[in-house]
Amino acid sequence: MAYYPPGVTLTATDCSAPMVEVCKRKAERAGYAPGARGFFGNDGKNEKLEKRENVANETRVLADARVSDAAASPFASDSFDAVVDTFGLCSFEDPVAALREMSRVCRKGRGEKDAPGKIYLLEHGRSDWAWLSNILDRHADPHAKRWGCYWNRDILAIVREAGLEIQSVARYHLGTTYVIVAAPPTRRR
Repeated sequence: MAYYPPGVTLTATDCSAPMVEVCKRKAERAGYAPGARGFFGNDGKNEKLEKRENVANETRVLADARVSDAAASPFASDSFDAVVDTFGLCSFEDPVAALREMSRVCRKGRGEKDAPGKIYLLEHGRSDWAWLSNILDRHADPHAKRWGCYWNRDILAIVREAGLEIQSVARYHLGTTYVIVAAPPTRRR
């Protein structure tokens, strides 16, 4: 959370209730969660304390964690200015559906003056080196069975199939790590 700009409200989701509880506990200990000691805790009786905490709220990240299915989230359309997914596309049952859901909840643009929100993806998948992709392919099933991760998915093809507008792509680690900035499709008037 230290990497997000001050004043951001972060909603983290995971399909695993135990993982969400771990996230909530860590956020509380670090002072990022509602009710975290020294962050909120104001009963409204001390006006100076309230003003100081309002300033703290604007200069710190506030995090919330919820159990949610990436392909069917409970959030309204256009709910978020940005969506971040880190190393999820390799393990989602239907990564295209998950990306379409991310696109649905991300703010849509309506043209030049109303830019869409951003979808930031840090993923791993197929290499742009054939010899390495062959190794990934050969070991994909045992790896997925053990770790729940399909490390040979074609990440760019998945993003394109989901209909996202790719704005930038950088690849690292022999092409297996992807840093993608995308946006939901722009609404036409």
